[in-house]
Amino acid sequence: SEAISFALIEARHAEPFQAGDAAVALANPLSEKFAVMRPSLVPGLVEAVSHNRRHGRRDIQLFEIGTRFSPRGEARAMGLAWTGLATPDHWSGGRRDVDFFDVKGVVEQVAALFDVELDALPPPAGSVADRVLVPGRAAVLSRGDRIVGWLGQLQAAIGDAHDLPANDVLYVAECDLDALSATVAETTRR
Repeated sequence: SEAISFALIEARHAEPFQAGDAAVALANPLSEKFAVMRPSLVPGLVEAVSHNRRHGRRDIQLFEIGTRFSPRGEARAMGLAWTGLATPDHWSGGRRDVDFFDVKGVVEQVAALFDVELDALPPPAGSVADRVLVPGRAAVLSRGDRIVGWLGQLQAAIGDAHDLPANDVLYVAECDLDALSATVAETTRR
């Protein structure tokens, strides 16, 4: 399902997702809940998952296409959050929970729309993926030497900050659509 989350979020939710820059803060926010511009789509998606979990929904698959903000400007991105079953309940059985490779497959399908093949690599130390994802269940996505996204299992501490149930496993991903588009443009010029 498509989610549309607020572009303004709490500073404490933005902090782990900042790529080395300070958050873009509002001079006169309405409240602390809307104090900074989102550096990533993922905090809003995690909040939407948390809302759904608090209302009894276990199997949640959300995506959002939107704008994220940094002191350098705006960038278009696609975010994804997935928890619960990987496939719908069916009489024939085969129930299993979502895993890293399910999310990687979705991101690869998105990249295929741009006619781009991605490499999944371990996150560099200090990167957003390294800070917010579980080691060993995380990857950055690159096209050549350019990082265009990341995916993996969200760390429990970030889920706790959004009031997710303690035992929930949430997989998230984010792709830089501007970088994917630029990659396509570079390929077509050659």
